[in-house]
Formats: sequence, structure tokens, C-alpha cells
Amino acid sequence: MPALHGDWAFALKFGELWAIPVSGGAAVQVARFNDRGDQTAWPYSLPANELRRQLTPDGRSLALSIGEDVAGGGGPRYRLALVDLEHGKLVQVVRDDADLIRPAISPDGTKIAYVRRMPTASDRPLVDDGLWVVNADGTGARRVAPGADGLFTWIFGWTPDSKGIVFDLLEWSAGPVVIDVASGERRLLGGFVPRMWMTYGNDFAFRPNRSPSLVAGLSSRAFQGEYSLVVADRAGDPQRTLVAEDNTFFLLGAPRWNPKSDEILYRHLIKPDQSEFFIATLTGAHTRVPLAQRPYLADWTSDGTGIVYLFQGVAQGTDYFLATGVRTARRDGSGDRELFSLPGLSDLVVVGYP
Repeated sequence: MPALHGDWAFALKFGELWAIPVSGGAAVQVARFNDRGDQTAWPYSLPANELRRQLTPDGRSLALSIGEDVAGGGGPRYRLALVDLEHGKLVQVVRDDADLIRPAISPDGTKIAYVRRMPTASDRPLVDDGLWVVNADGTGARRVAPGADGLFTWIFGWTPDSKGIVFDLLEWSAGPVVIDVASGERRLLGGFVPRMWMTYGNDFAFRPNRSPSLVAGLSSRAFQGEYSLVVADRAGDPQRTLVAEDNTFFLLGAPRWNPKSDEILYRHLIKPDQSEFFIATLTGAHTRVPLAQRPYLADWTSDGTGIVYLFQGVAQGTDYFLATGVRTARRDGSGDRELFSLPGLSDLVVVGYP
């Protein structure tokens, strides 16, 4: 991995992590690993690793769920590993007789939340052993919340103070709660996230030491609800709606705070192969960003003046759930240019290094 200076876009392809310099230059393959398709989300073929919840805010450490072949066959077991991006090192954190999946690293980099899934026969339902937390050095693994029969455990991420985790036990739709890791106290966050859309990009974003801190794209009901872009001072606090969509087939989500202002970049998902991105202010005013190619996921550059995005193929009806490359543009959509081309990309996050 080259020296980490300036803006880098990290993109995930199934079992591959790529780093792309936003200012231009050759992309670098940072890691190759045995990934897994998540059978609790739709579509099933998407990888379960997600950069937004697994990368520390400073972009130095990345938690991954990595497959490891075990004696006796029966497929790999999924372990927790920590990638030191600055020094190009990978350290295994936890090995277990269960699959350790959906990791989320705390913003301070000291803890990793994960789901412990018990191995079962192929003809039996999958069983989650609940929400677990372990120290980043592999010590102190403990269960924070038990699982429940017939329900899946889904982790959305940590709160900015590294004290709480947003998660839920769900069947078909999540009604997220935030749990205090130390006390176990739970608070309902409010709103819903239908299960089929969870792998389209995390619908929660936090920023530390600012008000409001939380922005989220949430549905008013578990099924066929109206989507809103909401903000709150903390997870579980009263929410204020910025943008509402009364068409229940359109989704508002994948929000990202501008690093330098109160603006929010968010996605208007019309259908799996048609998305638009908007910039909203805290007054509720919102403006569409006209991007040259069909956008899929997007993030801000570190100075807040530009956008980096995954784009889908040119023809609609292709690459429903995956992107074919990375592009960047100014915040008004001008200067749109390609940075990297690789079919099969599923996730993106931009980190600004000193």
C-alpha cells in the first residue's frame, strides 16, 4: 500500500479490496480474501462485508469477516480479521467454531461488534447467536444481546462515542434499536429498514461532536411505508424530517454528511438500476446532482467540494446490484471523470488522509 496522503476511495469487490487515489493514478489491490454471500439479505449474491461500518473514521484500520478452510470439509468458517491499512498488515482477531459475520469496528478502533452464527445443516434454518463484542486485540469476547429463534441479527454500526451499537433482530424488516454496550440498555431508534434493501448501502450516518449528529433514511412502516430523510442529535432521540417521499416504491437512503458543512448527500433509489443523488440542507432544501453515469453509491471528497461515486453499466437492466467502476465529479456534477473500472464493485467509502 502506498503512503496514505490525500483522498483515497476504497472500493469492495467480492473478496477484493481496492484503493483508488482520487487525485489520479493507479489503483492498488489492498487485499484478497475469501468472502461470503449473505443469505439474510436480498439479493443473496451480495457480499456481507461493508466498508462504511468496518473502517475506522481515520481510515487506518479495517475489520473484515474472512473465510478460512477447516479440516473435514463442509465449507469455510468465517473469522474476524483486522487490516492495518497504513502498514499493510492483516491480523486475525478471533477464531471460533461458529461463523463470525457482519463486523463493525468502533470509531475509536478499540472494539469490534459482530454476529456469531452457529453452523447448521444445509436443510435447517440459519441460527444467529446474537450480537457480540470483542476488543480489537482479540480479548474479552462477550455476548451483548442474545439471538432469537427464526430471527437474524443485523448490525448497522456504532454510535460516534463508541458506546452504543445500532442493530436489530429481524425477520423481514428492521426496527433498529441502539444498545449501550456497557449496561445493555436499549432505546428504539424509530423508523424501519426493509430487509431487502439493507445491502444497498448503510442508511445511517453519524458525525461526532456536531448537532444534529445522526442522519438516516427510514421508512414509516415495516412494509410499503413512505421514506424520509431524518436527523437527530443522538440515536434514539426525537427525529426531524428533512425530506419526505410519498411514493412508497421510491427509497431515500445512503446518506453522507459533508465533512465541512451541514449538507447531506443522499440517494433517491427509483429502482435497482436507476438512482439519483441529491444534496440536502438542514432547512430541507434539496438539489439534484446531475452525474454523467448511472450512480449506485456516492461519498464526499474530504474538502466537501467533490463527489466520488460507483457507477453501473451504461445500459439500464444490467448490473442491478453491482457497479462497474468509480468516477468523481464536482458537487454540481461538472468535471465528471472516470477513476477506475472494474465490474462487480459493491461498496465505496472515501477517506481523506493528512
